[in-house]
Amino acid sequence: LSAKIRTGFHNTNAFEDSIRLLNDEGVEMITVHGRTRDMMYKEPAVWKYIEKAVKISQVPIIGNGDIWDVKDINLMMTETGCHGVMIARGALKTPWMAKNYRQGKFHENDRERLDHIKEFFSEYRAHLEAENISERGLMKQTKSVSRYMFDGIEGGESIRKHILLAQSAHSIYSVLNQL
Repeated sequence: LSAKIRTGFHNTNAFEDSIRLLNDEGVEMITVHGRTRDMMYKEPAVWKYIEKAVKISQVPIIGNGDIWDVKDINLMMTETGCHGVMIARGALKTPWMAKNYRQGKFHENDRERLDHIKEFFSEYRAHLEAENISERGLMKQTKSVSRYMFDGIEGGESIRKHILLAQSAHSIYSVLNQL
């Protein structure tokens, strides 16, 4: 049994008590998201709370918050001493991040990233079509999944705009096939 918590709701006053309580109640692992609920995503995650949890917990702590690339995984583990990392929005940007981490690939240039995106969407489309998704569904799903993928790529905003404004799945995949 595991639990995932934030550092608090409005403030962090009960954070350490929450970690101790979860330990006392028998959870086997705790994931700590380094933000309060009120912070939403307006502020960076505060990793010092993950480090604090590692120091007071008797069970493994998984760090979560602002993991956007492989370098962030190593940085969080080094800075906090956490036992593992949970990736959320970063996995939407780079679904192949775990593979890159295992392969020790710490940097992707734009060309490599675009090749990964093209390969990802080719497989994604084949999977959705095998599930007999409608044309409209394919278009909606592809637009939704592509939300973060073009962040940080030169010309990425233009690619994202073309995808979001496309009126058919064919138009979207024409853009993706030209990457």
